[in-house]
Amino acid sequence: MNLRESFAATHHASLAWSPDHERAIDKVAASGLCDPLGVLLWKARYMLESWAYQQADKEIKQRIRVKFPREAGLNLDKVVEQSLREFLSDKCNTCKGRKFIPNGELIITCEDCSGSGIRRYSDFERARYTNLALGRVKTLQRHFNWTLNLMMTLDTEVNRVMGEQLER
Repeated sequence: MNLRESFAATHHASLAWSPDHERAIDKVAASGLCDPLGVLLWKARYMLESWAYQQADKEIKQRIRVKFPREAGLNLDKVVEQSLREFLSDKCNTCKGRKFIPNGELIITCEDCSGSGIRRYSDFERARYTNLALGRVKTLQRHFNWTLNLMMTLDTEVNRVMGEQLER
């Protein structure tokens, strides 16, 4: 069962409850047991809700300022914005997330992502997108790592909770 598609299907659905079948209300209740930021990230990523994106952006900016209180706010804002970009656009450009490239009868592991299907953003790309100097981006590496790890952990946790609650 693809829980992300299932969760996205609750959008504009009836909230009627049934003891025999999984309904939209079950998904809404299950999401209520998740970290609210994780749910916002899911809505931004899988349901393409701009409001959820904006709220997630605000919440992550608050959390990163608490985690790194001595850093300048503007740089941290740019770290969060770029990290959200990377979280939402994580498919490898070459294989489009498939992990391999078909070549006639052969199936070749994608060299750009080493078969992970995930795009790795370079420091140069981060510098270009954030409008920061390349050296500054390199000094902010642990901030990028912390922010991306937070988002991936929340995404995984929402998936786990939804899986437990919706399993029948």
